[in-house]
Amino acid sequence: LGCSVAVFGHTHRSRIVEFPGALGWDDDERRELQRCMASGEVLLLNTGSVGQPRNRSCAATLLSLDMDGPKVDASIIDLDWDVAGHLEALARAPLSPETIAKLVRFFEPRA
Repeated sequence: LGCSVAVFGHTHRSRIVEFPGALGWDDDERRELQRCMASGEVLLLNTGSVGQPRNRSCAATLLSLDMDGPKVDASIIDLDWDVAGHLEALARAPLSPETIAKLVRFFEPRA
């Protein structure tokens, strides 16, 4: 589509992916990128999630993006948030027990 940087979300997982080559990093890996984009290169950025993250650290994340011509500075930033309060709110939510169990499962310790 002719763009050099695309930002998207809704996967609940932060990502930085460079094309061509599909070189990329996800939630618990590289969190920053500073570079000059060359013609034909594309950078895909996923903000992550501020409410129901799917990363190993259960960190809510947002994306900081600064662009100046071909120069791109992108960072995935962790946010402090009340995970225990979130889990308590899920337990009270008007959702089926199966849905609540599925949402809570993402906050269980993972290896």
